[in-house]
Amino acid sequence: MEKPKLEHYMRLVAMVSILNVIALIYGVTEGNWFAVYAGSLLYHYSQNLTIEDRVRSERRLFHGLFATEDQKEGMHAFIEKRAPQFTGH
Repeated sequence: MEKPKLEHYMRLVAMVSILNVIALIYGVTEGNWFAVYAGSLLYHYSQNLTIEDRVRSERRLFHGLFATEDQKEGMHAFIEKRAPQFTGH
């Protein structure tokens, strides 16, 4: 039987890391899949960026999320002290 190569372990670690990030984002956003997708993209693509570029990327994604109907629903739900009903728009 062939011994697993280091790159196989690295791929597994990366997969576990992204799954942990997605689970964390899902919990924080109460299941808003649009935000989960945006957060996982940011995590994936920011691995090789400088901190300055990461902040810029996060700011662009945040502005994009802020313009969604789900963001408005989340704010209304918070003010009204109820669970949000996200639609993915």
